[in-house]
Amino acid sequence: MIAGLFIVIIGVFNLYPHPNHNVSNHSATVVASTVATTSSPSAVAVTVSTTTATLHATAPTFSIDPRDVGFSWKLPNTAPASVIKKSQQEISSLTDELHKGKYSDYDIYLQLGQEYEIVGEGKQAYENYRTAATLEPSQGVAMSNIGSLMARIGALHTARNAYKQSVVRQPSVSLFWVLYLKFLAQYEPRATGTPAVFASARTKTHNNTNVLITEAQWLASVGRVKDAIADWKIVRVSAPPQQQKAIDVRIARLKNGIQ
Repeated sequence: MIAGLFIVIIGVFNLYPHPNHNVSNHSATVVASTVATTSSPSAVAVTVSTTTATLHATAPTFSIDPRDVGFSWKLPNTAPASVIKKSQQEISSLTDELHKGKYSDYDIYLQLGQEYEIVGEGKQAYENYRTAATLEPSQGVAMSNIGSLMARIGALHTARNAYKQSVVRQPSVSLFWVLYLKFLAQYEPRATGTPAVFASARTKTHNNTNVLITEAQWLASVGRVKDAIADWKIVRVSAPPQQQKAIDVRIARLKNGIQ
């Protein structure tokens, strides 16, 4: 494998502990690692604080973009049968815990969305994420999860809207920006509005390393090699020695026309 840097995102699923687990449901740790392919991961933790959910009557309801037509809600069942069976059991127990006050409904709806994704029921996953998003309009996790879900089923306008809402709600959380930017880099790399989103991400996250890496990868993919190299040089300044070597290799490859 050629040495280079890439981003590992851990925690797109199970951002919140299951209410039946003996763990506090009032915070979630999302881990994003900037790692060299030839070295061990160096984790950077991002903590997203939550509070007990209360329904906000003025919270806007997120909707499917009318431009998205013809997609299927059915998700492929790639998990082992034992995992799917466990998720089905979790759905039942989680549903029983709703509105009882022992656990926050917000956390329960988030977890229900994740479990429904595992069993392949996209519509149910969406509805649960949307309910969570309405319960806590200041939190971005549910909107980011909707973005990921809708991208999986091909509803790309809705996915983009959801990712955008995640960073509007929590603009300082770099993970939400990274997921949004990676979506744009894949589906809208040359759209006229994409450069402005990358610029906003850098500003809002104060040039977060993972944001810079994502931008460098996007810049290289659209032929802006000099700008990509400039980003890698910024990342290199704060990288440990072993990762600096990987960055040097990446820069050399870009200079030689190899991505």
